Order: sequence, then C-alpha cells, then structure tokens
Amino acid sequence: MEADTPQIRKPFFTFLPVVLVFIWLVVIAFFGRSFPLNPVDVLVLSAVYLLFACTSVWGIGWLTTVH
Repeated sequence: MEADTPQIRKPFFTFLPVVLVFIWLVVIAFFGRSFPLNPVDVLVLSAVYLLFACTSVWGIGWLTTVH
C-alpha cells in the first residue's frame, strides 16, 4: 500500500498577482476609450503578444534549467 501523499496547497497570495492583472484589464476594457483598429492590426498585435508570452515562458524555463 502506498502512503497518502500530502497535497501541496498554494496560498491565495500566489494567485493574487494574476487576479489583480485580470481585474485591471477588465477595468481598462470597460472604462478605456476605444481605438479604431483594422482586423489586420489586431491580428498583428495578437501575434506580437503571443510571441512575447511564449518567449517569456521559454526563457524562464531555460533559465531555471541553466541556473
């Protein structure tokens, strides 16, 4: 028989930055002024943000394996 492995509980404070960023984006979405953007511009901006996010995640993963 295997012993029960203890569950690792993450405190609420680890998720707090994600919650704060989400709330801030919702506030900006509702109270910010809208900009007329072409669909191509939105696609380019989305691709740039996606590349930035992927580069950040992969870079942090690489740094954790190197150091």
